[in-house]
Order: sequence, then C-alpha cells, then structure tokens
Amino acid sequence: MSMSSILITGATGFVGTPLVARLRQDGYTIRVAGRHEAADVRIASLDETTRWQGHLDGIHTVIHLAAHVHVMSPRPEDAQAFHRVNVLGTHNLAEAAAQAGVSRFIFLSTVKVHGEFTTAHPWTESSPIEPHDAYARSKAAAEEILRSISASTRMETVIVRPPLVYGPGVKANFHALMKAVRRGMPLPLGRLHNRRSMIYLGNLADLLTHCVRHPHAGNKAFLVSDGTDMTLPELVMALAAEMRATPRLFSFPQWMLRAAATLAGKTAALDRLTSALQIDSSYVRKELQWIPPFTMQEGLHDTVHWFLAHSSVS
Repeated sequence: MSMSSILITGATGFVGTPLVARLRQDGYTIRVAGRHEAADVRIASLDETTRWQGHLDGIHTVIHLAAHVHVMSPRPEDAQAFHRVNVLGTHNLAEAAAQAGVSRFIFLSTVKVHGEFTTAHPWTESSPIEPHDAYARSKAAAEEILRSISASTRMETVIVRPPLVYGPGVKANFHALMKAVRRGMPLPLGRLHNRRSMIYLGNLADLLTHCVRHPHAGNKAFLVSDGTDMTLPELVMALAAEMRATPRLFSFPQWMLRAAATLAGKTAALDRLTSALQIDSSYVRKELQWIPPFTMQEGLHDTVHWFLAHSSVS
C-alpha cells in the first residue's frame, strides 16, 4: 500500500480546499470523495447507507472533513442530520476503512466537545468532554466510535479539535465582523476582555499534513491553535489595521448588553461573543514537533486581503 494515497471527504470545502493543495504540493496522491461531478468517488449522501466498498482500495490514510456543520439557529431536523451524518456517516466510513486495510483515519472534530467557554484555565486534551449542543454531541459521539474501532482493529485514528478557523473564504460571525469593521459600524465591545483561541486555515492544513505522516500522531487527540489568543477588541483593532480603517469601539456595560440581548432573544449569541475560550496547544507542538508556519498577524493579513478582494460581493 502506498504511503502517499489519501482519500479526503469534504475536499472542496473551507478546510479541504487548501489542504488538498498542500498535500498535492507535497507529492501525495489524493482521492476526493463527494457529490460533485469532479469527485473521484461520487457519493449521493454521507450517512450509514453510503457504499464505500472498492473506493478505499490502495488508500493509506483517510481524512474525514465532511460534516453536517454547526448552525447558529438549529432547526429540529438539524439534530437528526447531525446524528445521521456526523455519527452514523463517520461510523460507516471508519468501519469500511478499517476493513479495507487503511492505516490511519484522521477526523476533524471541534473544540466544542469540551463545551462553550473556558473559565480559570485553558483547555487541554485531558479536559472533560462536556458538549452543550447537538452538533458538539455528534462530534463527541463520533470520536468515541473512532476510539472503539481503533481499539479493535489495526487502523490508527487521529482526532483534531480546532477552535474557530479563519482564513480566505471564512463565513458566519468572522465575516460579519470584518464587514462591520470595514463599514465603520460602532461596536459596543470596548469593555470585553475575553481571550479566545483561533487557528488560521494555513496552520490547520499544515497540522493535518503533519498528522498524515508523523509516526507519533496515531491514536491521539490534539487541540490546535495559532498559539496567540486575542480579546474581541484586540481582534477588531487588528482587522481595522489590516484594512486601514478606523475602528469604532466604545464601552458599553455588560449588564446593558445582556438586557438588550435578552429582549432580542439573543442571550446564547451574547454568551458566545463575551465568553473566553482558550486552549493550550503545547501537547501537539511537543508530540508532533509542530510549529505553526504562519503567525496570527500573517493569517489575519491573508484573510483581510481575500475579504477586500471579494468585498463587492460580500
């Protein structure tokens, strides 16, 4: 079996696109699994019914990125989709991979399996698993299944738990924040001191590449970040500097923010905005001798450059 043959799900997504480019640059042979016509392995769905037989022949490593992703306002049907895609789909693929003789299965999980925010200390790999929503619970359940499969087969599993990932193509809250900064919108965030860990897309792709080839990655879970934590006001200032814009931060008492959020039914969103979420990534750096190739400043520069280039359609 070739050490350079990799099957990737979610290869055309936010994380998958730069990862495929990086792996091909490093000489790996990539087999893309997806619904689109250009996929090497066409699958109609990703769940317990997906047929993988024959598609994993000759594959050394599977990188499983595809998922039913976290949404800010989940609908009742999302809970079923989280379980069907993220739990049953992962279980089905991992079992097929083990039966086909795949040596390593890399799973992109989420830091949310540990919860929504940190208090006194950053999370480490030994922090309790305490998922708070259906998405995080589905990722935690998939992790447990993978550990069980690796314990009963010869296939190694690697679990990667990133915090917020930013970079070209970023959407959701990070994209909305860049729009607000560029438009000069007044932001009532001046009193926030919550520090948050993030990871730049290029650093995550590099880490996943390390997980493919490093002999010590097997059967481990890793928390990963850029290594620099920022408060929200610091992030606003950094984005404004990259845009050469004037940040419009002002102080607003948190009790008033909470009162306004309560009236608008947005307390959960406010908690995510104002809480701390810090991780300690020293374990992955030591275990895999991994140093993020990009600084946070370089990552923010790249992200803002992409955003400004596409601002006409933002």
